[in-house]
Amino acid sequence: MTALSLLGFGALAAPLATTPAQAADGGCLTYHPGGYSIGICVNNRNNDDRAYPDYYVNQPALPGNCRIVVELWDRSNRRFGDEFQDGSSCSPGHHPVSGYWCNADWRPVPADTDIKVHAYFRLYVNGRQVNDTTTNSPEITVTSRGENDCHGG
Repeated sequence: MTALSLLGFGALAAPLATTPAQAADGGCLTYHPGGYSIGICVNNRNNDDRAYPDYYVNQPALPGNCRIVVELWDRSNRRFGDEFQDGSSCSPGHHPVSGYWCNADWRPVPADTDIKVHAYFRLYVNGRQVNDTTTNSPEITVTSRGENDCHGG
């Protein structure tokens, strides 16, 4: 397999180096609450103790009276850190976290323990939540470091 074929450009592909690079863990899932297409994602950006949430607003465009917030949760239904929301949360396109990430400390889980986490979005239109509780990203595994720390940006 070649580097470019992984990105969908197989005809222009060049061979990969013989030493494999460590791939980031993460992914996205797309949901259609209220007929709107929204992709929710989480990624570790090659840091095994961090989780970076983000999302995509696809077509059709969301109404101007909406708001999207994103949260990080673990399998035990514990939320970590504050919700993430950018200034134009419902505009079409990619909404990266702009530096928002969390160290993986899911108390009471001890340090050096692996935890499964996911991002979750809440879509509000006219002040009412449109989606249910199943709009989660795929899970990633993060390692608890015994730090209770989120960084907003």
